[in-house]
Amino acid sequence: MTAVAPPPMPPARPPSAWGDPNRGGAPSALTPARLLLVVGAVFALIVIAGAVAVALLAPPPTPPDCPDPAQACGGPPIVAPPVGRATPAPDRPAPTSPTETAGATTEAVVAPRLPDPNSPPLRTGQLFSSSQWLYGVEYEDYWELEEQAGAALSLGLKFESVPATVNVRFDSASAAELSPSQMIQRLEEGYRTRIQSLAESTADQDRILRPTIGHIPAEGRTYQGTFGNEGSIQPVSLVIIAATDGRLTVAVTVVATIPDSTFPDGTRVFRVAGYVVDPLLKRFHWQVAP
Repeated sequence: MTAVAPPPMPPARPPSAWGDPNRGGAPSALTPARLLLVVGAVFALIVIAGAVAVALLAPPPTPPDCPDPAQACGGPPIVAPPVGRATPAPDRPAPTSPTETAGATTEAVVAPRLPDPNSPPLRTGQLFSSSQWLYGVEYEDYWELEEQAGAALSLGLKFESVPATVNVRFDSASAAELSPSQMIQRLEEGYRTRIQSLAESTADQDRILRPTIGHIPAEGRTYQGTFGNEGSIQPVSLVIIAATDGRLTVAVTVVATIPDSTFPDGTRVFRVAGYVVDPLLKRFHWQVAP
């Protein structure tokens, strides 16, 4: 039998960059637990060193404006605004006269005069005063005084661009006899005999916002109905508001015909009635000298 020689060994391959490096047989000097401890200690030293550096380099605190603890420390000083019409403008030089103080005015400031309590009040229109109840109503010249009998006052107004009219009536009674709600109820019952299909309106466009008479809060209601005879019936808006000062109960009734008709600018007659009646309510005087 003939012996067979083994095949030669293949040559060694050159080292490759994609292979694992030869670390040798020696184990690592640091275990994973010790490595984490070393990294944590180094990080803590860095943080402590940074905090010490910030504390050493920080500027010293500023002393308080008022070191006395018995006094209250306020904010910056408040400079009063200049008074008078001749105060120099910011871009003008301050006065250099030795007799004047910087920032002073060259015109004397006159103290306001206090009103004389005995002087009559300011009137903006004609004044109606009730001899029975001692109240007063100021009205402009465009109002026509239609009735001045007893304790009632009636004013009327017509327009040129629309055929609508506005009538205002003031009724009064003793506060001990009628409250504002009772006065409204009594007047409503009376108008039901003269205005057909009278019904209270709850529409937003007919609401009365915060009614007052002579700056005293009042109660108010709005109604819709028709007025006139057959063949000449017109829609009507009726507003009744009433208030009391404890001595007197006053009711103001507003009747506006054709309330939904509009002026050339689109404003409803009902709203215009509110505009012209509002000054009467604000200039109502609960008590005037007899």
